[in-house]
Amino acid sequence: MTLNVTILSPKIIYQSADYALFNETSNRPISTPSTKVVSINEMSWTGFITYTGIGREGTRDTSRIIKTWLKELKEPNIEDIVELLKTKATKWINRIRPGAKHTFVLAAFKKKTAIAYVISNFQKWDGGEFKTSDKFVVSRISTRKRVKIIVTGVPKAVPRESIKKLKYFLKTNYNDGLTIRQMLADITNAAALRYPGLISKECFAYSQDINGKSFYERYGNIRTMNPSFFQDGALEAIVSDLADSRFGKNKWSISTMGAARIQPKAIDFNDCILILEEGFESSAYSAMELPNVKGGSARALSINSKCEIVGDAPSHKNGQRLPCCWLAQSEQKFLMSLGSNTGTASCINDNGAITGSLTLNPNETQSFK
Repeated sequence: MTLNVTILSPKIIYQSADYALFNETSNRPISTPSTKVVSINEMSWTGFITYTGIGREGTRDTSRIIKTWLKELKEPNIEDIVELLKTKATKWINRIRPGAKHTFVLAAFKKKTAIAYVISNFQKWDGGEFKTSDKFVVSRISTRKRVKIIVTGVPKAVPRESIKKLKYFLKTNYNDGLTIRQMLADITNAAALRYPGLISKECFAYSQDINGKSFYERYGNIRTMNPSFFQDGALEAIVSDLADSRFGKNKWSISTMGAARIQPKAIDFNDCILILEEGFESSAYSAMELPNVKGGSARALSINSKCEIVGDAPSHKNGQRLPCCWLAQSEQKFLMSLGSNTGTASCINDNGAITGSLTLNPNETQSFK
């Protein structure tokens, strides 16, 4: 079991999920963490799914299983996904672990209304429980004015006083994303002290506004995969396809405003892992392949609003890394090295001013602008 908290407010939806996985057979926590969030990016709407109960089947996290189910749908609306989860989950539970408790929460904005569906075989949106069934049922809650809080997994791990405090703050501060996500992290941390092993101290907090823009933070020291993205516009799918077809199983990362880099000798992960900076807006991505000389791997480290990108790369085979730039996606250009051995361009602003560093000799490093 785990802990999920979902907040519906007039203009922003919040959700948090801890990382804990627990082996009910051995009655012990599983050391490898799991991010229990799937972000849905559609042309007309966006939303996200979290879950509690079965976190992994074999070596596959439940988030990956959900993505496999969703791929059966083309341009689905919210109700399509709710029905799919209900049907697929019923067959899934009965196949792998009959009698196990499990809950999904799908949250999104529909016609400017914050809405959440709780799809579960033992739980309702208000935290009330019923006898565990072999079929999943749906309970629904929506709001346009008042704040609603949904706690799934282990509701008793969150005291009423904590919910009251959260509601009081949300009445007038529901748009203060940083503070609210931190409050969700604090609630999860406190719940973990009450239920060690079942709930992790660390958590993933996600928010999405009425216009589809989303933000998240990872709280704690656990390093794990970020949310799974679903549908064609999702960056994860684009990056994975590029990595599989051109570079094999590499580790990609996103820095600052979307510049991506490839590390050809990265650890051999089962999937490409997308790492986004905390607070990065996670909707409406696009990915592009930058021209690169054949000297070796290039790194894109910063991008401005004009899509001008800077980083570093070797100028020839086996050469040292030097500052370079890609202006408006054109050919790669190397900056003046000033006779240095190595260097990098680390930042570019909207006026085109570039900053970085140059190594003149083993004992001297010089900054440049």
